[in-house]
Amino acid sequence: ENSANAIIENVIFDGNKAINANGGLFSGGGIMIHGGSVLTLNNGTISNNYASNTGGGIRAYNGELIMNGGVIKNNITDGDGGGIEVHGDQNKVSKFTMNGGQIINNTAHNTGGGVNIGQGTYTRKAGIICGNNPTNSYETSTTCPN
Repeated sequence: ENSANAIIENVIFDGNKAINANGGLFSGGGIMIHGGSVLTLNNGTISNNYASNTGGGIRAYNGELIMNGGVIKNNITDGDGGGIEVHGDQNKVSKFTMNGGQIINNTAHNTGGGVNIGQGTYTRKAGIICGNNPTNSYETSTTCPN
């Protein structure tokens, strides 16, 4: 596997789709992190994206997401993790660290409207997770910022 490190600052990922077409990639509507790669989100917006499988906004599969700022909002998936889906396989664990930012108003048709941790680790030091559907234990507030 090849891996890479990327830093996102002041970028907008809006209106993208990951759909199941001829067996192709259908997770991570806005961004897919895979193969030991690390993505750091310092600022920017991941919004209005759709994934037919998991991770409407971002999916980390055998990868790591570090969120220092930015907004992940209004993303939808037919599976788990409307905003963010974190999952690893049997030999690798994915990671999500939230140091700041907002995960708001995302929708998953299964579990974790804002964040879903399948097989992985989650650390939250700051930031807001609210207004997601369905809610789960990762929600930090019932009142979202405007």
